[in-house]
Amino acid sequence: MSKTIKIEMNEDQAMLIKNALDFYSRILMGQWKNIEQLITTIDPHVLEQNSEMDFKSAEAHLSCAREILMPRLDSGNLNSSLGITNSYEPAKKAYELLKWIQHAIHKANNFESSFSNEIKLTDQPKPKIDVIEND
Repeated sequence: MSKTIKIEMNEDQAMLIKNALDFYSRILMGQWKNIEQLITTIDPHVLEQNSEMDFKSAEAHLSCAREILMPRLDSGNLNSSLGITNSYEPAKKAYELLKWIQHAIHKANNFESSFSNEIKLTDQPKPKIDVIEND
């Protein structure tokens, strides 16, 4: 028997989940450059405390790890990827869900959304996401 889980969250929490799903799907696609970008965004002091040589060394280690774990990808470019349509199933599910959450965030802020209901990569049902105005 299938179960439904209902979650109510504020906009900051929705953004956090959207960003986590984006990161997760990109890592599974092979875009490992995002690891470095995420760390330096979260902690800008990393940039100050490390030399360019340190970053090149870290990138070389990431590249070696990705070459072992994802041999189908070009090991020389940490931004090369399988693409979402050729990626692993969990990446596709995460990507679909992040697009629905992103659409709700845009709707809540009256932003123009380029989201299309046609984004369907898996057999997952469409989540029900409502935007509720608080007083």
